[in-house]
Amino acid sequence: MPSDFQGGSRMSKLIKEIDDCTKSVKEGTCSDWSADEVVGLLHCLKRLAEKELPKPVKLPKFVIEIIEQTKKDRFSLSYCLDALQSKGLSNKKRKWLYASADNEGKVAQAWLTGNYEEEKEQLYVVKIPYVQGTFYTLDKNKRAKFVFGHQNAERFTEEELERYLSEIKQFAEKVEEAE
Repeated sequence: MPSDFQGGSRMSKLIKEIDDCTKSVKEGTCSDWSADEVVGLLHCLKRLAEKELPKPVKLPKFVIEIIEQTKKDRFSLSYCLDALQSKGLSNKKRKWLYASADNEGKVAQAWLTGNYEEEKEQLYVVKIPYVQGTFYTLDKNKRAKFVFGHQNAERFTEEELERYLSEIKQFAEKVEEAE
């Protein structure tokens, strides 16, 4: 914890006191605290500690894959950040690192803490213009075909729109999460 964390030393003292009392309770020499009180306090401390933990960093899937692969290969955080700028990635993916001032910090935090999760990608449906209730989907050969009804419409990521439906992506509509 950073040295400017105000509650850190008080929390440490309280934890030490509870540990000492826990030991005394186990030895049967504690007169100040009952076993139930110690267990209750430990439970409260655990809940407080959980609240102090930072929330998982939300990252795109490709970033998580790079973090996990570089860690598996025992490379450094610096190597991981370099890999995110690799020529092997699409321009959009390479630009992600600098799209926000926080992104490099998010990668570093995820790398150091292991506390991250995949952010949900925005999904889209592609309406066929001028034909009410008709949408595009892809067949097993990734060719566009028509389906009727919003419930049958396939949900596409931005990457899929670029790859398979680039000439008609202007008709894409964002899918709300509840759908």
